[in-house]
Amino acid sequence: MSKRTDSQRLGSQGQSLVAHLINSSGDWIARAQDEDYGIDMEAELSSPFVSGQLLKIQVKTSKSMKTTDKGILCEVPRKLAAYADSCRLPVILVRVDIEKQQAWYLWLQQWLLDKRRAGFAIKELPEQITYHIPAGSTLAAGLAGELRSIAQWQTRAQLVLTVNDAIRTAASVYDFEVLNHLVA
Repeated sequence: MSKRTDSQRLGSQGQSLVAHLINSSGDWIARAQDEDYGIDMEAELSSPFVSGQLLKIQVKTSKSMKTTDKGILCEVPRKLAAYADSCRLPVILVRVDIEKQQAWYLWLQQWLLDKRRAGFAIKELPEQITYHIPAGSTLAAGLAGELRSIAQWQTRAQLVLTVNDAIRTAASVYDFEVLNHLVA
């Protein structure tokens, strides 16, 4: 019989805490993903009603984490960044501290846009990218604020992502008239 590893127990505890935070917010429903290939769960906005406004969530858990003046240390795997770049739904990385029973979040598509503005391409990034999530970016605060706007597609970043998708689509079907309008 196989034995459950400490890492698996810790990951399960982190996912349970995140699901609890999502469900107890009153405005969200947490849904586990049966097949975990980088995305652990979905959160669906359910206020005022369930309407398909989703976030994809990847949970990274530690027993305890040190908060610095820069924020919460987070390692972003390049593979996850590439997944987020190709995903049309918002992908959120949630960093969990089991000891403090606290979670912080990073919206990966916005983070990638910031990296691109700084001149980086995904393929040029290291296998693990170190980032500090601002201490105020708690999951609980995000569920009541920014994550709601993200799920409802009410952000400037999503406008940029959508226009980029339209440009790629117009180019792939050789519709140069639409492509010229979009680029203009």
